[in-house]
Amino acid sequence: FGPRLYGLQLAVTFAAALASYIAVEQPIRQHGLRVRRPVVVTSGVLTAAVALVLVATRGGPRPEDRLTEELRGLAPTDRRLLVLGDSTANSIGWTIRGLRLGTVSVVLGGEDGLDLLSDGPAEEAWIKKLTEVNPAAAVVIVSGAFLYGLTADGAWRDACYPAWDERFRSALRARLAPLATRSEPVWVASVPHALGRYDNDEFRQRIACINGSIRAVMAELPTLRSLDLAELQCPSGVCERTCEGKTTRPDGVHYDIPGGRCLARRVVDRLGLGEAAPTTGDR
Repeated sequence: FGPRLYGLQLAVTFAAALASYIAVEQPIRQHGLRVRRPVVVTSGVLTAAVALVLVATRGGPRPEDRLTEELRGLAPTDRRLLVLGDSTANSIGWTIRGLRLGTVSVVLGGEDGLDLLSDGPAEEAWIKKLTEVNPAAAVVIVSGAFLYGLTADGAWRDACYPAWDERFRSALRARLAPLATRSEPVWVASVPHALGRYDNDEFRQRIACINGSIRAVMAELPTLRSLDLAELQCPSGVCERTCEGKTTRPDGVHYDIPGGRCLARRVVDRLGLGEAAPTTGDR
């Protein structure tokens, strides 16, 4: 369910441990164990523990419910841009929203924690959203794919390993093929180099392999359009790190709304969705 739920689970776990230390362990150490009705107390503790587990492991809204919420309040005549893919897609969607363009409404259709390797082909996943939103254009962004791995030939493998690349191409092809039959322009983005702790030769090579796989799938589906996000963000391989004094990608992967404005303007211009004042970022 993504890093937010994981953080919630950790928080609840630590809170339960602290409460147990204060309310149970400390009194026992100071006064001894004096329980007149152990069955009642044990049942109460068990009930509380079960409740904590349920709260900590309950997922967020289903993707289809989130999409319905996204569409609520939009007029049927609104010109819509649908972003599909993983959480990086949503982060770029938020940066475009931050431009406050009156000509387009951005619908966030990305999925936090999307792992194409383990989530399977899911042929209907993106076409269902496209059909429901009926956008003027859609863009697919899976810039977090380099973070995932799989077990193949008895070991953990990352991008560039043949089995990894084939699994990725197969899943991406399955999801994109239905989109290729639509009349709306559908753009598929390349993956820019990551920053921070991911800015090294190992991760750059993984991303290069992923972009090669994206190009291979695109060659099989020529009606789809290519959005060279890697070149827009990292021209000649040198990535923009700030925009108007704001950090572009604080965690090295996801875009911050103020720091992503420069890229957002370029994307809007490339997709032909509206006028965006030019902005020069810093590298």
